[in-house]
Amino acid sequence: MEHSGIGAEELQKDLEAYVNPEYLYYPLNQSIVICHCMDGKGKYFRFYRCEEQIQKQQEELWKRRMEAAGIYKTDRSCSFFCTEYVGNTLIPYRAEWTEGMDLGIASERMAQPDEVCKVYERILEYQPVWLRGEVDVVYNLLRFIRDNKMPSVGSLRYLELVNGWKFKKEDLDFLKNWKGTVRQVYSFDWCGDFAFEDMDGGMELLSDAGIWEVCTGNMRCPEGEGELVVNMEQNQPMPVSCLRTGYQGRIRMNQATGKREIQLECPDWEKESGDVSKMILTVPVEKINETIGNVIWQYRLETVAGGYRVHLYLRPGYEGWKKEIRTLFLNELRVKRDVSWRFHFHEKYFE
Repeated sequence: MEHSGIGAEELQKDLEAYVNPEYLYYPLNQSIVICHCMDGKGKYFRFYRCEEQIQKQQEELWKRRMEAAGIYKTDRSCSFFCTEYVGNTLIPYRAEWTEGMDLGIASERMAQPDEVCKVYERILEYQPVWLRGEVDVVYNLLRFIRDNKMPSVGSLRYLELVNGWKFKKEDLDFLKNWKGTVRQVYSFDWCGDFAFEDMDGGMELLSDAGIWEVCTGNMRCPEGEGELVVNMEQNQPMPVSCLRTGYQGRIRMNQATGKREIQLECPDWEKESGDVSKMILTVPVEKINETIGNVIWQYRLETVAGGYRVHLYLRPGYEGWKKEIRTLFLNELRVKRDVSWRFHFHEKYFE
């Protein structure tokens, strides 16, 4: 069944063209959150969301946490982040911070073996009731606890695993062989948490996070397999009729529950680069785009002998900035300097 509205072949090239002008000025600009995002094809963009909408969406998630493990907003939590914004502004790197009842830890520390012990010691000191993080981050943490026979966090009774489609079944089985309750969540910055694992292990689509469909060719259908797209027209600051994610997956109706379920697949380019692209490249890409201007439209990483090749797809008019971009990129990379980094600049966007 083909849906009305923008066709699959016309999916937007630049999301900023969809900004509601009323939210660019006072007083409505005080109520927006600017999400600085990468989609499933490495495309960088800013997506405006309303705080009221985000809170409404979070209420449903808190309801699910309560049903799954009796988790309240007032319970101490621990979460991990890649980059950090305060007041819609990218702030300098902080290894950790505490805000309200949440201990925030930079996820890239979990990729450094000498830092994992320090992180866990901090968690032991903080004694959170629940912990949320990308599957690989939580996996590294629990593996460290097991291999080093570390004492358990007595207060911890709920794990929330973000975007677990990247990992093999045996990895998830290891994570779920844990004393507390474990649930998976699908989440993208530009629409927030949009699917939550139910009691039977299915990823049930949540309301208020957009209308999800499958795109195959020029057809958009509520069920089936193909590229996942989402209708975000209810998002008043930036209503987008069809946002292309770049991720492949399947949407189906669970006949037993009458609810729609979703499964995602990690895109090929992200499989090739692993977590390096997310935990390392996100920082320099966002730093450059938020200081020079919205320069880098898309990026892609590939492994080569002795290091990596970074493909940077620049917006028109920035060809003369290649030297400065390369310098800033290397300055912001938090990796060992003995790794080779090669840069390939493109004038056309990849699809």
